[in-house]
Amino acid sequence: MPFNPFSALTSKIFGGVALAALAFATAQTIRIEGFLFIHGFKQDLADRDKQIVDMKAASKANRAEAERQAKEQQAKLDAATKDANDAYKQAQQVTDDRTRAYLASHRLRADCGISAPATVAEGKDSGVPAGVQADTGMVAIRETDLQALVDWLQIGVAAHNEAVAKVNSGAAMPDPAMGR
Repeated sequence: MPFNPFSALTSKIFGGVALAALAFATAQTIRIEGFLFIHGFKQDLADRDKQIVDMKAASKANRAEAERQAKEQQAKLDAATKDANDAYKQAQQVTDDRTRAYLASHRLRADCGISAPATVAEGKDSGVPAGVQADTGMVAIRETDLQALVDWLQIGVAAHNEAVAKVNSGAAMPDPAMGR
């Protein structure tokens, strides 16, 4: 049987292909252009696109502001940490100077092993003979006073270490007036 392009079966096939092509073309037109019979659809798309651009710009501005604030806060924390460390070093220096002065004035006499408060000045009854070395490493102090000093030292060091840890973690901020 010869091929008849106008038979019922071929007409149905051609009709189906034509409908599929029409549906495909319609879908592509709607996807690209939108429904032309709905008024304002293109304007809605333009408004949406403008809103997306505005949100991206606002997000970028907010990110820049947050980074600026974070840098500013970090600079404040760094300055406060430096001030706290400087105050600590200054207090440590004062303590060291006072300790040296106390040790110089309360050395034990190396030859007799008894406590003898002394002055650094030479002269009659200075308390420390001229032949004794300047730093013997010995000091005259009652044992109870020494234990009290050790206890207070441990408390002070623990409090300092806790404060520094809080400042370093950002949980606390030292008072800038403390170091001045």
